[in-house]
Amino acid sequence: MCTSNLKYSPNMGAVIISTANGNLDGTGTIGSLLSVSASEDGCIIDTIKIKSQVANIEGMIRLFINDGSNYYLIQEVPVPASTPTAYYTSFSALVHLSLNLNSGYSLGVSTENSEQFSIIASGRNYKNCSCPA
Repeated sequence: MCTSNLKYSPNMGAVIISTANGNLDGTGTIGSLLSVSASEDGCIIDTIKIKSQVANIEGMIRLFINDGSNYYLIQEVPVPASTPTAYYTSFSALVHLSLNLNSGYSLGVSTENSEQFSIIASGRNYKNCSCPA
């Protein structure tokens, strides 16, 4: 007996952030990383890749959920000071989330310091289709 027939499709988002935002309450500059359209039932965010594009001082990358009205802090990713050279690359991190976003929700990101970061999110939209008879 069929109780669920989920159909998946990829959902990826990318943003470059560089405006300092030390706020934890969802105010200030927050880059829009990935959104879930109203035509989907939701999206499972699997990973977020963070890559510094410049030398950076110690700080934070902050991940936020937006419910359509407000941003809510869900995770902070520490960024150590780094100076890229021919032998050492700049800061990068891979964050594993397995986060389920509802339809109409989005994922936002901010940086504590005025340094440039590329952020890429990988996820899977899902839609619950009716089971075959």
